[in-house]
Amino acid sequence: MNTLKHDIENKSTISEKCNYFLFSTNLDAVLVEKKLEIDKSDLYVFPTIRNILCLGKVGNVVKNDSTFNGIIYTNTKIFNFIIIFTNFFILFLVLFSKKLTNPKYYLLFIFINGGIIFNFYQSLNVASLNFIVIPLLIGVLDKIQLSND
Repeated sequence: MNTLKHDIENKSTISEKCNYFLFSTNLDAVLVEKKLEIDKSDLYVFPTIRNILCLGKVGNVVKNDSTFNGIIYTNTKIFNFIIIFTNFFILFLVLFSKKLTNPKYYLLFIFINGGIIFNFYQSLNVASLNFIVIPLLIGVLDKIQLSND
């Protein structure tokens, strides 16, 4: 975000793909007297696997009259699959293995999902949030059931 701000202020934005990582689409407080408009665009990972490096980044920043236009590359399907497989794998470990205890499960769950949300929140949707909440809910319900037995 700071690199993009610096390049806009110096009028040296690079209009190539995947140059700027942006956590917030609201740069109005950061940029003075300049407007940045960002659109989302799906970027397919298959058949070009290298496109996965561009997900969540801004590309093709172009200066128009008084605004800058950019595109954030997203792919909701890929991140939904990543969330599903990682969360259910961790849940499988905690339910069927004695090595991963509940506090470790919750810490691992928070770090992995927090990293996904922080880095790729533009690609998340309601289904993604369900894939995050349901394994957590299953872990909590399993703990409640074990404490009642």
